[in-house]
Amino acid sequence: MKKRNIWKNINKMPTCPSCSHTWTDVMPTLTEVQEFVELWNTVLGGKIHKIMGLSENRRLKCKLRLKERSLKEWRRIFEIIGSTPFLLGQSKEGWRASFDWIIANSDNALKVIEGKYGTSYQLRQESEDAKKCRLLSQGKSPCHGTDVFVDDDGIRRCVSCVREIKQ
Repeated sequence: MKKRNIWKNINKMPTCPSCSHTWTDVMPTLTEVQEFVELWNTVLGGKIHKIMGLSENRRLKCKLRLKERSLKEWRRIFEIIGSTPFLLGQSKEGWRASFDWIIANSDNALKVIEGKYGTSYQLRQESEDAKKCRLLSQGKSPCHGTDVFVDDDGIRRCVSCVREIKQ
C-alpha cells in the first residue's frame, strides 16, 4: 500500500477537520511528540498499554495537546491516571483510559485534573517526596498544618500527608 502524504495538499485543506487550527500551526515536531509518547510509556507502561507507534492522526493530536500543556503538566496528568482506579479499568464496566482517549480532546485531560474520575484531594497532591522537599526548603516541617486544603467532605487536611487537621 502506498503511503499518503497528508501535508502535500496543504492548500486544499487549510484547517484541521476536527478543530479550527491550520495544519501548519499543528504540524508536529518529531522530538516533542516522541517525548510525549515516552512519558506516557514511562509513567503508565505497566498499568495501561504502551504506545508502539503513531499514525499521522495521533501525531497531530499529540501536537495539539502539547500546545495546551507542558510535558511537566502531562507527567502529572499521567500520574493521576495511573493512581485512579476507575481510569485503570477497576470498575464493573471495565472501561479504562487510553492514549487515544487522553489525546482526543482537551476536555479529557481537564476532567482528570479536576478529579472527575477520583477523589479530588488525592489529585491535588504533589508526590510525597516532592511535597516534603518543598516544605523543608521553605523552613516548614511537613504535616504541621502549614499547607492545608479542604477535601470533598469538608475536612481540613495537610497537603503533605493528607492527615486530618483539627482546628
